[in-house]
Amino acid sequence: MQLFGRKPTSQRIGDLLVEAGICSREQIKAAVDFKEENPDAMLGEALVHLGALRRDQLEVMLARQEIASSNGRGRGVSKLADLAIDRINRLTARADQLLENTAEKLVAK
Repeated sequence: MQLFGRKPTSQRIGDLLVEAGICSREQIKAAVDFKEENPDAMLGEALVHLGALRRDQLEVMLARQEIASSNGRGRGVSKLADLAIDRINRLTARADQLLENTAEKLVAK
């Protein structure tokens, strides 16, 4: 999966997901079909609903799309930084929880 690096050739979210190797063209087609039956659904949300994409992947790619459409300026970079900080905080909290559980098990022995 390549989220960053080369400049994307398209700014459409489906194309960005395929170029990054996150989704296949078939998955994009299934999401488009889903959207036809659910016109209020956005493509990314349809992909999450269908299990082709995780919500965190969608958020990163939407920020990536914003960066691509703004030539690196604007909220996209800030959004990516916020997503990275949020992910680090969640992983840290999870690691703390695992350490606490392990310590409790060791004490219980």
